[in-house]
Amino acid sequence: MNKEIWKDIKGYEGLYVVSNIGNVKSMPHKKRSRFGSFYVSKERSLKKSNTKYGYLRVTLYKGKSRKSFFVHRLVLENFSNELPKEAINHINEIKRDNRLENLEYMTRAENNRHGTRGERISKSSKGVATKRQKQKVMLSNKDGSFKVVYESLSEAHKRTKINRTSITRACQRKNGKAGGYYWQYV
Repeated sequence: MNKEIWKDIKGYEGLYVVSNIGNVKSMPHKKRSRFGSFYVSKERSLKKSNTKYGYLRVTLYKGKSRKSFFVHRLVLENFSNELPKEAINHINEIKRDNRLENLEYMTRAENNRHGTRGERISKSSKGVATKRQKQKVMLSNKDGSFKVVYESLSEAHKRTKINRTSITRACQRKNGKAGGYYWQYV
């Protein structure tokens, strides 16, 4: 296991430090209390919060302003000698693993092609698309005296020239209408 090394965070020197394994802590520094007197704050580890995409983030304060940063960006920007690029890649694809040796700069295009991302997206969209395309849909008028069943959304779109998205939305709603007709899945 590598030894934990700490460095000042650029722009927050003397206030916060980041380690090569992804920990962030505040350093002791002089602060003004709400009553106007001064005191020295204690060193403490910062709490990391999860984003909805699974990345870790911390909030840093400077004066009266605050700013949130991704932990992986703090690690790489403060430990790497490379010129920054627009994206940071987690080599092992574990978003919570912010060790320096697991991070690398790359372009957004390179990052999108990296690892199993494309394969996962392809697998997840294949099942959904084919189910919808093969599902039968029925067109009818208001009183139900006129009905036509189509083998798929694609066929309904080709024959009626009604937008496929409109047909889908109509089928998903009770008594949904598209192109002047009522639609439902059969």
